[in-house]
Amino acid sequence: MRNSLRYIALANMFAILAASPAFAFGDEHPHRRLAIGGECNDCDFSSKNLAGATFVGADFEGSTFEGSELPGVSIVESRFSNTNFVDTMMENAQITGVTFSQSDMSGANLIHSHIDRVNFSSANLSDTDFSNSHMVFVTFIGSDLDDTRFANAILRQASFLRAELNDVVFRESGLRRANFTETHGEGINFQGADLTGATFEGAVLSDINFTNTDLRHVNFSSATLSNVTGLSKAHLLGACGNEETHFDGGISLPDCEAENRVAERTPNTVFLERVDENGDENRLFVDIENFENARLSILQALGEALEANADDLDRRDIQEAVREASREIARFEREIQRMEQERSRMMVERNQENTRNERAIRRAEMEASRQRTREVRIEMQTSRGEHHVWSNEHQEEDESVIWLDTEGQNTPASPPEPD
Repeated sequence: MRNSLRYIALANMFAILAASPAFAFGDEHPHRRLAIGGECNDCDFSSKNLAGATFVGADFEGSTFEGSELPGVSIVESRFSNTNFVDTMMENAQITGVTFSQSDMSGANLIHSHIDRVNFSSANLSDTDFSNSHMVFVTFIGSDLDDTRFANAILRQASFLRAELNDVVFRESGLRRANFTETHGEGINFQGADLTGATFEGAVLSDINFTNTDLRHVNFSSATLSNVTGLSKAHLLGACGNEETHFDGGISLPDCEAENRVAERTPNTVFLERVDENGDENRLFVDIENFENARLSILQALGEALEANADDLDRRDIQEAVREASREIARFEREIQRMEQERSRMMVERNQENTRNERAIRRAEMEASRQRTREVRIEMQTSRGEHHVWSNEHQEEDESVIWLDTEGQNTPASPPEPD
């Protein structure tokens, strides 16, 4: 048995330390923490008190933590695939670079947690509570999310591809650009949520609450949404679908193919305009969504590679791969920031140039008007002689000339035809 003695020793140490009063939740030495690393597959840590424990580079595939208490736990760059976390208390957790794929986390409590680059794919998350958590680059691909709660949670770049969503609560949550492609379920509460730029392509959902939900620029192509409440056209500004999109109530949406024209993709696309020496305008379009999705793709590919080759990889190689992925993500972020700054600068310059042009046009028009007035005065004085005077009246853009007869009744008169 591979490393069997190591597993047994680690398991015994883990059990002894976890049961020790020095590491119990609410003890007299809160600064003391249990640091855990290494491998311990198929180990049993159920019903343990591991409050504030730190897992770094750990591999606990196939183990069980059922009913354990892990409030304030920190888990970094670790693997918990096919692990049992049923009814585990993990509130205020800090979880970064971790895979829980195919794990059973039903009934787990992760409220007020910070979850970054975590893979929950094909996991059982029924009745799991993520309320008030902050989650970035998380995947729930093919997961069971029955009765799961995300109330007031913030999720950035979250993928629910092919997930089962039954009686899920997303109330007041942030789900900008979330991926709900091919999801199925009923009884979903999106009340007050922000779904800007999300996609529901091919989703089949019913009994959905969209009251006060922000659905701007959402892609509903080939989606079937029945028994929808709280939906209005005002909520669907910029949303699109196709011929296979079906909403109750006969709501129709513009075709996404037309909506995705480059000029109309402002929510996820920025562009830079440059004018070359020949006066030709060149546009460079940058799809921000593709940049952000690239991060998720990198992390998913890395996770899959590590799972497939974990037995053959040295831990230093794994850590180096993680660092390289992080550097690649940082490069993407810097490029996005640079292009957004460039776009802002060029927009400011363009607005300033437009303002200068408008002022120049107004000055030219005023000068031309004054010149026409001078020419009219000269011409009229030459035609009337010494017994008539005139005055100009300007009303906005219109100009009128009033002639006064100084020899007669001093009343306005039209100038005679010149001899």
